[in-house]
Parts: sequence; C-alpha cells; structure tokens
Amino acid sequence: KELPVVSNKKGLINPQSGFVKDQGVVLDHVPRGYVRRLAGILGLEKQDNLPVVAAYNIPGGRRVKDILKIHASYKFGEQEYSRIALVGCADKDGAITISTINQDKIESKVKPLLGDHVDNLVTCVNDSCVTNVPKELALPLHHVERSKGDVILKCHYCGTQDTIPQIYADKRFIYMEPK
Repeated sequence: KELPVVSNKKGLINPQSGFVKDQGVVLDHVPRGYVRRLAGILGLEKQDNLPVVAAYNIPGGRRVKDILKIHASYKFGEQEYSRIALVGCADKDGAITISTINQDKIESKVKPLLGDHVDNLVTCVNDSCVTNVPKELALPLHHVERSKGDVILKCHYCGTQDTIPQIYADKRFIYMEPK
C-alpha cells in the first residue's frame, strides 16, 4: 500500500544519533560482525532504559569495523572488561577501545587486554566436558594461548582447544544478566 507523503517539515529528535552528546561510552574497533553479539554478551540488549546504538561495517583505516555507542553514563566492571577483551581477540590486528565521554569530550580511553585465562565466559566445545554436564559445580575455565596472532582457548578440564570465531559461530558465549 502506498502512503501519502506529507510536505510538513519534521524535525528529528536526535539528528546525530551516532554522536554521543554530553555523556556516554563508545566501544570502537569491534571486529566486523561482532557488535550485536557483544551487546548481548554484555547484557546491554536487555536493558530497557539504556540508549544503545550499534553501527556495522564502518570503514576504519586498514579494516572495516563495528562500533557500539551507549548514550548515557555507564561503567563497566571487571567481568565486562574480560568479555570485551575476549571479543576483541576475534580480530588479529586489533583490540576494542573504550572511550568514556563527559561534557562532549573524551574523558578516558582504555583498551581491555585478555589475561592468561578466561573464567565463565564461554562454554566448552566438547559436549562430554564436565563443565557442560547440568548441575556440575565446575565452571568453564579456559587457558589463553597465542599462536601467530590468533588466540586459542584451551579448556582447563578436558584440554579441548577452541577459537573465538568458532565460539561465535557456535553461539557459545555466556551472556551476562543486565545490571
């Protein structure tokens, strides 16, 4: 059905939806295609009163990237930093940067780095692993190994190796509950 076009001018409530005004947080250099999964992993998609903008396929120097913007004051905890660092490892060339905006200016900029293990962030690829058995007390713990720029996760319990792209494809990230 074709609708009539009204010639009245209609002002946009937020004409620069990509620009973080006053206060907010910008997660830049998110690996291409990962921004929505990152928002879900961080529990941002389930927060009703938090204005979040996800931008896909943004040209950025040597590569195409995604960007996640939170248009409100927001603080990440240690668990969120670990999740951001883990997703950032999906791309060999970069890591996600987090810029905190205050009074329309960048107040701080950090790049979360992945440590030598990740705790309770992804499920093991091995269906027989004790961490995948319901009602077991073992939490998924993976050791981080680096090989030629790739990050390899090795299950602490069964020794199975895994990669971030495979975890992404299998949808095995463990999602956080919203704050």
